[in-house]
Amino acid sequence: MKRRLAGLARHLVGPLLVVALAASGCLAGLWLWSLASSREAASGRTASALAGFNGQYSLTRAWPEPWRAPFNIGTTHTQRREYDRGIASLEEALRLIPKAERRPDGTIDADDDECLVRINLSIALERRAETTHAGKEAYEKAASVSAPCAAGGDPDATGEEKESEQARSGRETHARQEAKSGRGPDATLASPTPTGEQAPPDEAEQRRRDALNDAERAQRERAENDGDTAPTPPTGRYW
Repeated sequence: MKRRLAGLARHLVGPLLVVALAASGCLAGLWLWSLASSREAASGRTASALAGFNGQYSLTRAWPEPWRAPFNIGTTHTQRREYDRGIASLEEALRLIPKAERRPDGTIDADDDECLVRINLSIALERRAETTHAGKEAYEKAASVSAPCAAGGDPDATGEEKESEQARSGRETHARQEAKSGRGPDATLASPTPTGEQAPPDEAEQRRRDALNDAERAQRERAENDGDTAPTPPTGRYW
């Protein structure tokens, strides 16, 4: 019996090795294809990028990570100012992506892949609200999408938290959307005291205002450098 099992195992080694090599080759090919499509998008050749991402979508609807292709498709449509299409694809990506572990306050690690999707989806919603001159409810919806990613990343082993580009984007994006919805720190500035004079903010409120002002100033500087006044979502790779 043992000899029979050993012989069977020897016969299976070859086919299994072939399958493993084929799977590795497919993954490498997808990564290279995605990299080429991402470079097309970064270079402004969004039509070519979309063709690549749509091809990847048709091949990866079940494996290996089905959320990545709709994420890239939605991000590229947003860059093209095709906001309805962008939102639809990014909402699909959010449905498909494995959900991050929640903290007690409902926030998640801003460097998790879920935040990559949430940030871009909230920006697409924000841009559509701007172009359609939508009311505060539209900005509230955008802020609710980015809210879990507004707390920043997790501390490292030394207890110090080093903010990544994605964590910074999540924090600034949420602060901006909160301000536009009327729920952010700027909303309190227009509320006079009963005497007609504005009371000085407390220390916590001043920190919130300073953070929002810093975020808006950084956004304006990046927009001036990019020649585009609209917020630009981060670009993710398929693989």
